[in-house]
Amino acid sequence: FVPVIDWDAAYAAEPEALKFGGVPTLIATSALNYFRDFGGEVKSATAFDVGCGEGRDTVYLAHAGFHVTACDTSAPGLAKLQRRVERENLPKNLVQTQLADLTTFDLHANSYDLVVAANVLQFLRPQDVPDQITKLKQSVRPGGMIGIGVFHPKMIAWGAKVDGHFTATAEELKLYFDVKDWIVVDETEYTIYRPQDQSYAAFAFVVAHRRMPSQ
Repeated sequence: FVPVIDWDAAYAAEPEALKFGGVPTLIATSALNYFRDFGGEVKSATAFDVGCGEGRDTVYLAHAGFHVTACDTSAPGLAKLQRRVERENLPKNLVQTQLADLTTFDLHANSYDLVVAANVLQFLRPQDVPDQITKLKQSVRPGGMIGIGVFHPKMIAWGAKVDGHFTATAEELKLYFDVKDWIVVDETEYTIYRPQDQSYAAFAFVVAHRRMPSQ
């Protein structure tokens, strides 16, 4: 397994095809399910999809009714997302795209009801990741949900080329939410097979709920 380095080239290589398919990530589906389980009202809710790429989670959340801000560093990826929004006749006001890096994105506190960072933080410098997780957590409104996923460290033992990438187990990600304001509702580790290069990749994620002040 070799991680993508040039995302612009990866997304532009097949302009009409989705590199990762159209199915939403497990992180996004879990976060939405728990958002509803905790009584969240999707109709007026906002979501932030960081590192959205071609927008498989953005489109999923928009179809559910969220107003989604989709952020990515790849213009070709965002262009593919916009074309998909048009093809699927989603109301244009439901999806707002931002060409930006998370580390420089002006992310305000208490801005979103649901935040998804699906397998994007591993592409930041490892020393920057804890601060960015804190930044994402602060952007979640009380009563909201966050899902964060990264490479699992066991990939290193497999010989995957993930040196210099941030890796963590689900238990390690859970520690970022080991405070009274948060409750982890899902901690999952999984492996996928990539037929395109005949390799395996492993991931870990957590989904956490930000408690209301009265909880």
